[in-house]
Amino acid sequence: MSISLAILAVQFLEHLELSQNTIRDYESTLMPLLQQHGRAPIKLLYSLVERNSRLHAPILLLHQ
Repeated sequence: MSISLAILAVQFLEHLELSQNTIRDYESTLMPLLQQHGRAPIKLLYSLVERNSRLHAPILLLHQ
């Protein structure tokens, strides 16, 4: 089973001990991306971005 971008975002927010204001800031920043691409599997996004060397390093951090 592949993890979706939305699940990764929720796990990220739940994993950190953040203040409610910080969580709201992350949610408002991520919401447009998640509304459009939230169901996309991380593996698919990784393979698409892997071709672009400028974005390769940040995506590797997600892949670990």
